[in-house]
Amino acid sequence: MAAINAAGTRTPISTTLLLSKLTNFSPLTPILFASFMGFFLAPKVPLITSQLKLQQEETLERAQNKK
Repeated sequence: MAAINAAGTRTPISTTLLLSKLTNFSPLTPILFASFMGFFLAPKVPLITSQLKLQQEETLERAQNKK
């Protein structure tokens, strides 16, 4: 569950904190490990369209700043 959420939202730390609170599971290490594995193994293209738009805007700003 942690890996899928972290891969989809691209937020491994907040996924860890959220799932540990929702499930009352106190050891954070397994959740954190699964979150980072999902984050790093997921495709680099965001699955959420708002993140994709933000990424495109940042790329455009960097290109303009280099000129």
